[in-house]
Amino acid sequence: MIRHASSADGRPLTRNERRRIRTRKQLLEAAAELLVETGYDDLTIQRITDRADLARATFYIYFKDKEEAVWAILEESFSELVQIQREIKESDPQRYRLVKWRRIFEYVAAHRPLLQTLMSDRGHIKLNQRIAAFMVATLEDDLRSGRVERTTELSFEFEANFFAGAMMQVVSWWLTRDQALTPAEMANMVFEIIMRKSPPT
Repeated sequence: MIRHASSADGRPLTRNERRRIRTRKQLLEAAAELLVETGYDDLTIQRITDRADLARATFYIYFKDKEEAVWAILEESFSELVQIQREIKESDPQRYRLVKWRRIFEYVAAHRPLLQTLMSDRGHIKLNQRIAAFMVATLEDDLRSGRVERTTELSFEFEANFFAGAMMQVVSWWLTRDQALTPAEMANMVFEIIMRKSPPT
């Protein structure tokens, strides 16, 4: 979850700002716990505020509905994944691709209960669409920047959507197997099926 020591402009946070951050964190942690326990359809604002021990009216100060709260959980989680990927120092496009896939599967393993819920029939189609849109955006950025070696001359948009769809299906399949395969093994298999050769060592 978010940890703010200072404001965006670098000044120390006021007591009220720290309190608001703590309250928002309480709501998001309660929502995340309940989402895993109950699934999206049975998640309610009342249950979230009861779990967080806050008034129902407090929820609406921070979020308009439960979808917005769940998406906030995912956005914070995705920010963590983006930061992890930015720290990849591989200059070779193929090695970068392999390391990136490994980091994705490591991230999925670390957030398994939440993602398993969201990507199953206990999730929600709108949230799955948002996850897909995030993956498309990051993949298209990699393709346009040259960090990832292109395998076709088709449009960036098509290639990013194709790979995002494939990755979501593979991740969903992996989650149903109780992760019998390690993140490294999954990354190696994805590399091999896309690049049609063994991954670099």
